[in-house]
Amino acid sequence: MDTQEAKQRYQQAGTLYQAQKFTEALALIEDLSRAYPENNDLLYARGLCLAGLGRADDAQAVCDQLAKYGDTRADELKARIKAQGSAEPVLRTAAEPAGRSKSVKRYAVVVGAVLVVSCVVGVTALLMRKGPPLKPDGEGMHQLTSSTVDDIAPASKSVPATGRDAREGASSGANSGDGTVSSSKVLMKPLVKGALYGPRWSPDGTFIACQAQDRGVVVLDSQSGETRYTFPGTDPQWHPISTAPCRVYYCRGDGIFTCKLTSPKPADVEHERICDGYMPYPSPDGEKLLFSPKKDRPGFNVFNLTNGTTTEISGASHSPLACWAPDGQRVAYHIPSAGPLPADRKGILIAPASGGAGDQWLAEAISAVWSPQGDRIACVRGDELCVASYPNGAIESISAQGPFTSVTWSGDGRWIAWARGGLDESTGAWRSHGIMAAEVGTKRHVKISDFGDNVDWAPEGLVLALDGGGKGGIWIATLVAESAPVSSP
Repeated sequence: MDTQEAKQRYQQAGTLYQAQKFTEALALIEDLSRAYPENNDLLYARGLCLAGLGRADDAQAVCDQLAKYGDTRADELKARIKAQGSAEPVLRTAAEPAGRSKSVKRYAVVVGAVLVVSCVVGVTALLMRKGPPLKPDGEGMHQLTSSTVDDIAPASKSVPATGRDAREGASSGANSGDGTVSSSKVLMKPLVKGALYGPRWSPDGTFIACQAQDRGVVVLDSQSGETRYTFPGTDPQWHPISTAPCRVYYCRGDGIFTCKLTSPKPADVEHERICDGYMPYPSPDGEKLLFSPKKDRPGFNVFNLTNGTTTEISGASHSPLACWAPDGQRVAYHIPSAGPLPADRKGILIAPASGGAGDQWLAEAISAVWSPQGDRIACVRGDELCVASYPNGAIESISAQGPFTSVTWSGDGRWIAWARGGLDESTGAWRSHGIMAAEVGTKRHVKISDFGDNVDWAPEGLVLALDGGGKGGIWIATLVAESAPVSSP
């Protein structure tokens, strides 16, 4: 594994880890460990992932290894495992009181947002100090946040960002230098306060699903910011058909579950286990699920929600990420350039959802995200975010200011948005550089915010939901770009 490939894998691991997708993050950390064996920093990172997954026995085995090597972080990891197991449930509905016990304040920390500085220093030294977003909270990676979902509260009532409020809430910041529209054209409003990450709009725009720091799923009213539903789980994904009632798929333990939000009373919502597996991604037609069948390993299968059968995407067994084509009949996935597979089996590949291996479509590219119309795929090639026409593969460069995470398309396919960030080489700490958006096919770039680690477009219009990164909370950004002046590229 060369330095560039290791840097890309570490970046992907950090993005997944930051989004509390511990299974995927662990798979990539283990790949790095095989390339850089006998590294205590990566061993400790593996232990944190295992602790985040609730695999106390496996995490304890890592503790024992660290202790055997005389690494004092064994005690830190042991305390983290104990904390993970003893933390009280803290998810509440908006109507419940906001008190917080001392034990929750102490133990409900963001395992997914923190890796200790020694891990970053160790791995980034291997990667020429240009590692990915294993995100800290504060100046040093040892710092943990004690805020929990108890802090969640609507930031404002359903008031549009107009007039004086819009001007005061507008994002401000310097020109990014790659065709940025004046950020005064972005109207920013906080939707809800608290430790929430990874917002995802429901297909009808009614709700926003996200994750709390203790890995619980929280469903917010997209207008008022009030918490409507909470339940244990990770990786919430909406059923794609915009009809009531809304349905959510999510992961809990070693299984994939679903629930219909049919009742305004969370206690009356029924949750159903669908199958074993991890990381569910429903197809655009709502008939299938793309999921990972193996704990802590790459690879994806397709589960048919109608007849309960499972089909293997055999060529994706080495892929850490995959996505659906809008027609629900094809799957795009990527194979990193390092590894034992031949060159024609690497890059972005397209496979039929009916099973079997995919065919190489675009070499030397990773992180495919299909446009809603199916005619383009956003991806990362080297140090650039690109949009490639499908199926001819013609490339349009969007930005060279990465790393690029949380890439998402607008519903009409005209715009893409992404999060930016990087390691501060003086401190080794992760610093978010905010959210960017670009109108595909033009030189129009918009700086949405100076903060944020995850972003998602609303089903319609130029409206985005983003998390606050170090600021916390979920924010709504409205892009007013039609009459905005475009700077030089």
